[in-house]
Amino acid sequence: MHSCHGGSRRTAPAGLASGRTGSDQSAYSSTKYSNLDAYVDDLLEVCAELNLQDVALVGHSVGAMMAVGAAARGDGHRFSRLVLLTASPVYMNTPGAPEMDHEIQGSFGRISPRVARDFARVAFLSDVRHLLRDVTVPVLVLQSTHDVVTPEHVGTYLHHELPNSTLVRLAATGHFPQSSAPEETSAAILEYLKQR
Repeated sequence: MHSCHGGSRRTAPAGLASGRTGSDQSAYSSTKYSNLDAYVDDLLEVCAELNLQDVALVGHSVGAMMAVGAAARGDGHRFSRLVLLTASPVYMNTPGAPEMDHEIQGSFGRISPRVARDFARVAFLSDVRHLLRDVTVPVLVLQSTHDVVTPEHVGTYLHHELPNSTLVRLAATGHFPQSSAPEETSAAILEYLKQR
């Protein structure tokens, strides 16, 4: 799962990549998608429809919030592990930064203004901190350096709050290591997934 951009899917070694509902205007309702739970419901519905089990779910940024929400629902056979890439459990605590990665700002320009506005509201007003202790599957927290959206202390916080987590700090910089350093990001994910 990726979040705010049309993002590179080349990071995933294999599997299913899922974007946000509404990025192509299909099945989109401002009312329905006014909170994170609707996105989590969609994720779980796709998994159920495809009868996916023992899935290693990779979530980037707000997509990681969705992954936490899905894993916290306790559907034990569905997810075997999570990979949270430049994740934060809440974004309103991130101080505003004028130097914010232009890739984030530009990404909202690739979807309709209404969907972008609605999704930004969900992204910045959601808070999954209360769910972190409910995630019982192993979690890899991948933290890049010099990420103004999710600074390094956020990765440390996630590692501390998630009961069964591993924190890996990437040399990659910025909020989109899957685009800026795809080889390093993929290698870290694959190395984690090899450990059973």
